[in-house]
Amino acid sequence: MIRKFVTAAAALYLSAMGFVTPGQAGEMVLSKEGGWKIILNLNADTSFNRCIMETNQKGQVLRLANNGKIWSLSVPAAGHKRGADGMVGFNNQQSEYFAFASDKSRAWTEFHPEMADQLGRSGTLEVSVGNKNFRWAVKGASGAMMRVAECVQRFNH
Repeated sequence: MIRKFVTAAAALYLSAMGFVTPGQAGEMVLSKEGGWKIILNLNADTSFNRCIMETNQKGQVLRLANNGKIWSLSVPAAGHKRGADGMVGFNNQQSEYFAFASDKSRAWTEFHPEMADQLGRSGTLEVSVGNKNFRWAVKGASGAMMRVAECVQRFNH
């Protein structure tokens, strides 16, 4: 009960101070780091869900999230078959295969710690899901990942 109150109070305080803007349901933009938005995602009961770093390039939204345990990667993927393989790579190098879960508009997969480390050192991230191929410039990802870690530490109680 106290945890819910603290999280709700933090969200209200940040909003009142102008540090957050409304995003999707249960989301608040906490800050910007380079070309990335840092977003706090709360559950319906206002408890912590995850922190997200998001970039929108040419209308294609890339999201990397951390819930305090794992990183996940989310990409646009309308029409992708649930559980089908996709590929993730960096700097146009050899991509690795991953099973992606999906809904009507997005596909996601676990983003292993080694890949998160590589993201911070890369210039581009390439993702292929179904018949869709994406490429994002990921400059500033290292700083955004630090902001996500701070978000998780601050709000994941």
